[in-house]
Amino acid sequence: MRVLSESSPELTVGVAPTLYSSLLVSSSLLNECRRIFLRMPREQVFAHLKAMVDRVAADPESDYEAYRRLAELLEMADADEFLPELIASARKSDDVDIIEFVSDASVPKLSAAKVFKEIDGLLPLVVRKVSVNESFLGISGADWGLSVSCPWALFNAQGQPDGFADLAEDTSKLLSGRVLQHISRSGDVIKPVFHFGAGLSLQVLPDDDFYTWTLSVPGYVVTGNVLRTWVHIRDKT
Repeated sequence: MRVLSESSPELTVGVAPTLYSSLLVSSSLLNECRRIFLRMPREQVFAHLKAMVDRVAADPESDYEAYRRLAELLEMADADEFLPELIASARKSDDVDIIEFVSDASVPKLSAAKVFKEIDGLLPLVVRKVSVNESFLGISGADWGLSVSCPWALFNAQGQPDGFADLAEDTSKLLSGRVLQHISRSGDVIKPVFHFGAGLSLQVLPDDDFYTWTLSVPGYVVTGNVLRTWVHIRDKT
């Protein structure tokens, strides 16, 4: 496992089927297996996900763990197109836990990418308060907030660091009174960049699955770690 984690993603492509069993059961290796698997090129990830769905669906011994863990992996990879086949297979089971999985998995999931497009419509947002200590950054306004417990960095217009988590006073001065004008992100929305005008930007840099960033706005709460980003509905009132 360590060899794969330290090697190029191309090496994983050739041995990906050997990870299947570890990806379908809860263990101390699960998160590392997911990280290694999702580092592969997207087309390879999807090809192996399809193979895993086919394997789980065809195996009458597939249990709740296999269905649940695979559904989670599909969500992490933004591969929801494979979920209906997985649910259809699970519906054939009379196992109580698998029936519960069907109920949970049938609820439509919110796409972080689509939600961020709606959040774009709420911008700009004024920063009214900044809280910083050695392990946390909090930025908030009248009805929104951003909390960061994962690594992060501030950059100026030249792309140079303007402040880090150990520079609490400087960070507070730099962000207080600013306006969040834009949020740039890639398709997986794992490491968004928050732009506050005058070239000042905040990048969140999650490096494991425990420490996260959370953006709360009217209607939604979006949370991300190094593996995935997920959305919860928030009361707009």
